[in-house]
Amino acid sequence: PTNMGAAMGTSACPCTGRDGHVVQGSASSGCAEPIEASVLPEHLKVLELFAGIGGWRLALEAALPPGVKASFSAYDSGPHCSQIYAQNFGESCSRRNIEQLTVKDLEGFDIWVMSPPCQPFSTTREAKQRDIQDTRCKALDHLCSMVPRLKQPPRWIALENVKGFHGSD
Repeated sequence: PTNMGAAMGTSACPCTGRDGHVVQGSASSGCAEPIEASVLPEHLKVLELFAGIGGWRLALEAALPPGVKASFSAYDSGPHCSQIYAQNFGESCSRRNIEQLTVKDLEGFDIWVMSPPCQPFSTTREAKQRDIQDTRCKALDHLCSMVPRLKQPPRWIALENVKGFHGSD
């Protein structure tokens, strides 16, 4: 996987929009060096996992260089998130269980973007930090086990990070 922020072409960092303005509310801790937009295909196929209400999609659409189009396939098991996602983008977010996605479902995407459950890793007071033993990690563990089985794995994988995730099992 390659740093997604670096792949966004003309944007100086992942928290900067196409027109150069800084996107407010970014949790980004640093900016990557930009890569030429020619690195991206003209049509980016995006798999949005643990999609929620579409935060990754919104950010990616804002960061893509001019002339690069994207199509999205989104998954999130939450009924309320799926309803909001549909309202936000005019298309549905599949409520299929991510743990049940097959090689066929995961094959052929240029990038996977995801916000897996953070509670197993978070260092907040309320978190139990059970790491991979937490049942909420099953879907992420499933995805990790599927990548080597893909004939054409994604060129990039980007995921939301929380303090405690780096260095976990």
